[in-house]
Amino acid sequence: MRKTGKHISLLVSMTLAFGLLPAGCAESRKAPESPESPRSSRSTGSESPGYLVNEGRLTVAGSKSSFTVVNWLNGKPQGFEYDLLLAIADDLNLKLDYVALDTQAQEAGVVTGRLDMASSMLKPDFADGFTFTDPQTSLSYNSSQLHYSNPYFEYSMVCLVKDTSEIKGITDLEGKVVGVCADPIFDTILPGLPDMTVIVFHSDDAGLAAVRSGEIDAYVMHMHDYYQFFQANNPDLQSVDVISTEERLYFVFSADNPEMERVVNESLERLIDDGTYETLFSRYFDFEPTILRLFR
Repeated sequence: MRKTGKHISLLVSMTLAFGLLPAGCAESRKAPESPESPRSSRSTGSESPGYLVNEGRLTVAGSKSSFTVVNWLNGKPQGFEYDLLLAIADDLNLKLDYVALDTQAQEAGVVTGRLDMASSMLKPDFADGFTFTDPQTSLSYNSSQLHYSNPYFEYSMVCLVKDTSEIKGITDLEGKVVGVCADPIFDTILPGLPDMTVIVFHSDDAGLAAVRSGEIDAYVMHMHDYYQFFQANNPDLQSVDVISTEERLYFVFSADNPEMERVVNESLERLIDDGTYETLFSRYFDFEPTILRLFR
């Protein structure tokens, strides 16, 4: 048992040490080294902007990680991020070419000019930067050669209760017994929550079962996991509130291609302003996207 600054009792059913790693953090980073200079293969054809890899195409690599907002069904991408990329490509009068790669392959593809951009990327908080290796050439590059877009997605936690519960939001958790997923990210949102007894579960299945049995009053888990894997099989549960973790996803560009970064940022803002972003978001989630507060 431990005490937090808010005097919350924590009954731990297992350690948090194995916490889930977001996409973009799954691979180890090394101290910066002197990078090789990339060679750009960008198109300079007169009929297509010179910042594109392939004329008339937006070439994007998403993440292979399961910690993402793109899912794969029968070998085809689907999900909010993929729909957003399709909308950006359409807004720019381009066709989307999309592949899924490991993180370092995404980063290397961007700086070498094989990709216009990469998606599903977290922005590392490394003051001295980091290096990454191109799996095709084994050459090393430095993070200073990457630029990040405005954020386009923000991960959140959802608060789940039985559909007969009187809990209608986070403020109603005062004095309640609340389960949480075993992830260190919970410690970052804890100060903003009411005084309550917290039980940590080693799996979301166990936490959701505890809500249904009445062992706990509510369960807080990653919203992308709930909507992707659990919502359809838990019709007797409902989401009553969301808690931002401030973990945000970014598109990544080569530092040598500022025009690509500019047009994508502008396209994202247009899609937010005209309501397209919220329409796409509502296909997969039943709450207002928390990222919008950064644009309004």
